[in-house]
Amino acid sequence: MNIVTSIAIWVVIAVAVVALYWFGFRFYDPFEIGLRDAKKSFPGVAKELGLEFVAPTSGEYVGEIKGKINSNNVRIAPDDLALIEIELHDRIKVHLSNSESFRSHSNEGMEAFDFKNKAANDLFKTRFASSDLLDKLSSSRRLFEFVEKFKRHWGKEVEDLIYSNGFVRVTFRYGFRRYIPAKDIQPMLEDLVVLADILQSL
Repeated sequence: MNIVTSIAIWVVIAVAVVALYWFGFRFYDPFEIGLRDAKKSFPGVAKELGLEFVAPTSGEYVGEIKGKINSNNVRIAPDDLALIEIELHDRIKVHLSNSESFRSHSNEGMEAFDFKNKAANDLFKTRFASSDLLDKLSSSRRLFEFVEKFKRHWGKEVEDLIYSNGFVRVTFRYGFRRYIPAKDIQPMLEDLVVLADILQSL
């Protein structure tokens, strides 16, 4: 075995170790280090946001944060699939999801469509809207700008991004027992508020 081959083998091993750490330890969290840190920080996050912390019913859970932002109800629920959701005060007939599996859900009164933007089509694999919103939604520059920023910031961390039945929802993929890192809550809320505002302005 020559030196070039040896170096190549060690590079492959190093890449594999880094990948194992990144996906295994960062997202799977086998020792629940991330979960414990998120649980400890959660009440403080509620206070910083000016929202209500709802204590868990059992010590093994994290609890919830609830309240209003821009007159929209907000719910942050790590124990519910690491969910952050915003309820829009003006519901619109739109169904968007980053998963194709949601194509089978009820979309009565809506039509499938494509955005005039590749990044938006790549992010939202399920796309339905009522006929009166199709033109505005499919060509929304504000939405396209949101998509570009969202994909850069949240590419690997987000499991689901959905708008359906008046709710913008996102779930995170951290941990075997799902959790939301404290550092991610406010930035994600800010992004979801922007998305909610875009949808309500159609």
